[in-house]
Amino acid sequence: LRVGGRHEDCDLQYSITGDYVRIDGAGCVMKGNKIHFANNGAGHWLIVNEPDVIIDGNEIYNKTTQDNMIAVNDVRPKIINNYFHDFSGSGTPWETIRVGSSSVAKTGAIYGADIGGNKFERINADTELFTIKASGNNIHDNQFINCNSSPTFRHGRDNKFVNNIL
Repeated sequence: LRVGGRHEDCDLQYSITGDYVRIDGAGCVMKGNKIHFANNGAGHWLIVNEPDVIIDGNEIYNKTTQDNMIAVNDVRPKIINNYFHDFSGSGTPWETIRVGSSSVAKTGAIYGADIGGNKFERINADTELFTIKASGNNIHDNQFINCNSSPTFRHGRDNKFVNNIL
């Protein structure tokens, strides 16, 4: 599914292999949705491919397949006030959020992600709860409850991790 524009109060629960939402519209807003795909194969759930995307106030849960809940491939996303929970598995990659990539990070890419006010609960997957592979990101005011993985700053510079509760 490719989306742009504004998407609010939906219940996204695809059930076939390879289901994901590719956000291809600059400034797209995903707000107040329940996102709990039942896919059997590996794959990202939300892929941010445009600037200034807002993912706000969603409940994202029950991912049981390998790969990220959210993969950020463009600048200035806001991932705020979401509730991520019940994400279990083992292997790599298996993060809740990935910002940037190893190959792009070497260029000094500045993504400027704002990841704040989120609650992460029962995230028992990869050792990296989320992975930052870019510069200029602000991770703030999040809660991490009963998680066996942790935030990871793998590449980049000038990233902030402020006022989070672990």
